Parts: sequence; structure tokens; C-alpha cells
Amino acid sequence: MHKADQLGTPIMIGLEASVLVAIPEKEDGEAKWTLPLSVERVSSKETACEIAKKQLLLLAQMEVHDKKMSVITVDSGYTRLEPAEKNQVIIARGRSDRVGRRLNNHQDEKKYRGRPRKYIEGCIKFREDIPLDDKNAPDEQVEDQMIYKGQAVYRLISRWNNIHLHDREGLVDVVKVELFSKMDAVPLFDAPLLLIVSGIRRSQLSGQQVFECYQCRFDIEHFFRFQKQRLLFGGFQTADLRRQCNWWWICLMAYWLLYLSRFAAPESNRKWHPKHEHRLASSGEVKRVFGSKIFPDLGSPSSKPVVRGKSNGRHFGTRFTKRSKQKVVKKSKRRLEAA
Repeated sequence: MHKADQLGTPIMIGLEASVLVAIPEKEDGEAKWTLPLSVERVSSKETACEIAKKQLLLLAQMEVHDKKMSVITVDSGYTRLEPAEKNQVIIARGRSDRVGRRLNNHQDEKKYRGRPRKYIEGCIKFREDIPLDDKNAPDEQVEDQMIYKGQAVYRLISRWNNIHLHDREGLVDVVKVELFSKMDAVPLFDAPLLLIVSGIRRSQLSGQQVFECYQCRFDIEHFFRFQKQRLLFGGFQTADLRRQCNWWWICLMAYWLLYLSRFAAPESNRKWHPKHEHRLASSGEVKRVFGSKIFPDLGSPSSKPVVRGKSNGRHFGTRFTKRSKQKVVKKSKRRLEAA
């Protein structure tokens, strides 16, 4: 739940969770589905990257991912996340004002006394336009066209390989994506999209593939919206952490139930919805008809409800112990990133 006044930054009240989802390959005419795999609570003593690292370790232990490259796209809050094994590649969004440094190969350096330079002199400011003849110029640069909001625009993808960032231990690749108007070549956005690619097998992905993989994050955001609005993922609040985590798992299992029963969902009967031939239903359409058309056909293992009658209520003089007060924990994203 978000609460924000006119002054100050927004305040998030509640618990923080890290959700790992998978995007399956969809068939022709099938709606987009996002399959949840794991949900873990982020405690006040842990960071989101630490919890996500444990989830990636469990993902690496699955036999289905053996010797296959897994591409994980994460939000800007997981910039420091490292792959759990060699077949994982992580694509994270970085701030547009990030700077990096390139390693020095010591080929053109004169032999002076003392320790040689580890990095080439000067920092790479990815947001700025760097000439191609500069020593910090991108290693790859591809210009093509794409469709954005129904219009054709120019797309410029620049890539720097084996770059060192100040908050990362290993080397990463940096991909910058810029969109320009086709009429007057004016940038469509004030700041470019900066993607940080980490992993041993990161060189197997081209710049276009990195951008296409990160575009799948929009499907993940729609999944979170559906979970919160339709399945009440954040609607249940309790002081018992075990029950709160169990409720999260119940919501994820309910989504899986909708996914497995999508073939039994008939076409939407609402007049204003367009009619499609041989089209599988989406998550919202399956939930809309689940109680009226799917659930009666599947049946229920539970017994029919019976009349309980008037309850006796609590006994006279019943007293409950007050809930023990806990210390207020203030958790800031800026403080966690600096830790």
C-alpha cells in the first residue's frame, strides 16, 4: 500500500517480497501468461538482491534448465544481482547517469616505473554521445527501425563489452537503447535506456536480443497488477508472518489454476468484446467465467454448506492479551543500495 502526501517521498507500508516468474512460449492466438515460480519475503535485515540470489540458486537446481541459458530480466532495484551459475544471464536496468571504465590492455603504454594502469584513463559516460574514433567508443552500434505506438521510429543500440562499474565486482556489458523520430531524428525520450548485462554467456546475446528480452518485463508488470487487483495479493494483512507468506502462495497457486484451466474457458460473452476464432482466453477472461462455467464442470471436493444457526459467542469475561508492540523499522532503497 502506498501513501504519499504533497511533500516528501512516498511511503510503503507493509512487507516486501521478491517474486520469481517465468514467461512461457505462447502459441498462435494465445494470450500472454506469466507463471510464478517462487515468492520470498524480504526481511528488514536482508536486501532484495540477497533473497533473489537464493531464488536463482533454486532455479539452477531444476533439471529443465540444465545446459540451457536462462535470461533473467530484473528491475533497477536488483542492479547488484549476480548470476547463481554459468548458464544464467541477468539483464538489469541501470540509471542513465552511470559511468564505467574500460580495462587497459597495456599494449600502447610506455614502460615506466611503478604499477601499470588497470583501467584506461577517463570514464565512459554512457548518456553522452561518444565519437566512434574515441577510445571509449562503443564496441558495437546498430541502427534499425521498430514500431512504437503504431509508428515507425529509428532505434540506435550501442554496446560496450567488458566494462567495470564501481559497484560491481566482475565485468559486465552495457547496452544503451535510444529511440528517434523518423521525421526529424529527435529523441523520443529525455534519457536513454541503459541495460546492464552480466553472466559468463552474456556475449551470446546480441544488443537487439537484450532489448527484446527486457521488453518482457512489461508482461511481468501486468501480472503483478492482476495479482493485486483480481487475486488480492496485497489485500490480506496480518501480524503473523507465516500466514502472510502462506497467503502469497495461495494467490500464486490460484493463478496456476487459471492457467491450467484456460482451455476450458469459453469465449467471452460480453457484447462489446471483439470475437476471435481459435483464441485461448487470458487470465482475466478465465477468472470471469471460472465460478459460473468452469467450476461447476470440475466439481468441488468440499461438502455443501450447512446452516450453522446462531452462534453462542464468547464466554462472559473473556479477555485477550494485547498484541506486543514491535520496533518500527524504516527501510530505504537508497540506504540498501549504498550498503
